[in-house]
Amino acid sequence: MAIQFVGQKNLTEREDVDLRRICKRCLPKIERASKKAKVTFVIKKQEKEGAKPRFILAATINDPPLIIKAKSEDWTITTAAHQIFDKLETELTKKEIKKRQKTVTV
Repeated sequence: MAIQFVGQKNLTEREDVDLRRICKRCLPKIERASKKAKVTFVIKKQEKEGAKPRFILAATINDPPLIIKAKSEDWTITTAAHQIFDKLETELTKKEIKKRQKTVTV
C-alpha cells in the first residue's frame, strides 16, 4: 500500500514520529480491505501567535473504482489521526457491505 504525506514539513519531529507511529499501527486494518489502494494524507497546521496549534488532517483512499475521503481536526495530532482512521475504517466497511448486497441481489 502506497502512502503519501502532503504538508509534513510543517510538523515538528515529535509530531511526525507520533503520526507515523499511528499510521503504522492503523494502516494494516485498511490494507486488509483494499490491497492496492493509495492513501494520501494532507496535513495542515494552523498556528496563531501564543496559542496551541490546530491540526487539520484530510485523507483520501484511492482504490479504483473506489474513492474514500475523510477529514478530521483537533488540537493534538494523535487525536486527529485516530479520528481520521476511525472514519476511514467506517467508510470502508459501509462500502464493503454495499458491495456484498449488490452481488447477493443480482
